[in-house]
Amino acid sequence: MEIEPTGVCCNLTMAGWMDLFAQIGFVVTRYQEIYAPDHAIGERAAIPAEWAKDYPVEQVWHLSKPA
Repeated sequence: MEIEPTGVCCNLTMAGWMDLFAQIGFVVTRYQEIYAPDHAIGERAAIPAEWAKDYPVEQVWHLSKPA
């Protein structure tokens, strides 16, 4: 049995995140999907660079909490 070195990842759907942020009083002001750069090679956290050039490997949520 091969063990994934980065562990188990459970995540909400995009709609789930947006609902959660709204429930706790945050507003999404910007959202970014991060891809691997064109010159990337090899793997990072078991994700091949060639795959990560076409699909986002990270998400950045910019939030604000109105007073």
